[in-house]
Amino acid sequence: APHPCMISPKDLGEIINNNFKSCLVGTKDYSEELNRIGPLAAEYHYNRGLEYRKKRDKQSQKNAANEFMSSQEFVPSYKNSKQMYEEARAAALITLLIRPFEGKQNLVNYIRDQLMIVQSKKSKEFLKIITRDQMVSILEEQRLQLSGMVNDNQIVEIGELSAANHILSASLAITL
Repeated sequence: APHPCMISPKDLGEIINNNFKSCLVGTKDYSEELNRIGPLAAEYHYNRGLEYRKKRDKQSQKNAANEFMSSQEFVPSYKNSKQMYEEARAAALITLLIRPFEGKQNLVNYIRDQLMIVQSKKSKEFLKIITRDQMVSILEEQRLQLSGMVNDNQIVEIGELSAANHILSASLAITL
């Protein structure tokens, strides 16, 4: 004889199914309200983004970019929120130049590479990292521009090429 507290899989399935159905009874469909409120929420975030854009500091621009992105979550492609997001993001972008680290080269390279890998997607959204290899390319581009071999229409401003807001440099000493 089965234990009095045991429930057969069939009975358990029936209990779960009945409880699930009873949860659904009386559930209201809110899709109509969501369709009405979504554009209002998008407008709210869009207007907040416009207010943040009036201030020119990087944090305000970052806040503006986040507000424009929020407006798109409620209504995809709301007004010109994609363009406004890109403009605010560009104004909020921090450029970090990572100079070559000094020390035991394989360990130094490992530390530098790990530093770049551990950045979260969200932190990378407003951070541009320039490495030594990229800096070499930038300097080569500058030399080419200054040589006169590039016409005026092709010249890129030096500031646009590197424009580092911050520089990270380190020296590693190993003692035994």
